[in-house]
Amino acid sequence: MFIIIITAFIISGCSSSMAEAAAPRVMLNNRPINFEVDPFIMEDRVMVPMRAIFEALGAEVEWDPQISSVTARSGSDMVVLTIGSRTAFVFNSQSSGAEAVDLDAPPVIVQDRTMVPLRFVGESLNADVSWDGNQRIVYITK
Repeated sequence: MFIIIITAFIISGCSSSMAEAAAPRVMLNNRPINFEVDPFIMEDRVMVPMRAIFEALGAEVEWDPQISSVTARSGSDMVVLTIGSRTAFVFNSQSSGAEAVDLDAPPVIVQDRTMVPLRFVGESLNADVSWDGNQRIVYITK
């Protein structure tokens, strides 16, 4: 009996650890976004593949391999991110030039994909972003 109780504790502990390690999900206007590389959490930020999230939000994306930067344009809004840099630049119709924005987590490359902080990307393109920590789901409304 003692072995059964210990085994039950071990299994429940493993399953809760595995659930905590599950990739966060992303919903755009109540529809799931599927990514080639799973989102993950880095420095308390959900990181997602850059091209997939920008294009889902209606932006055109350009990659500059010489300086490892990405530029996304949506209408009169533009966002520039550089791999490893905690500073992004946002140009939009409300500002009179580039606004330097400090990032909580810098863009990184994982499995040949540029991963960017989701909240920053969504909000820089005028979307509302919310996090359900219990369900591990990011909700984006645009």
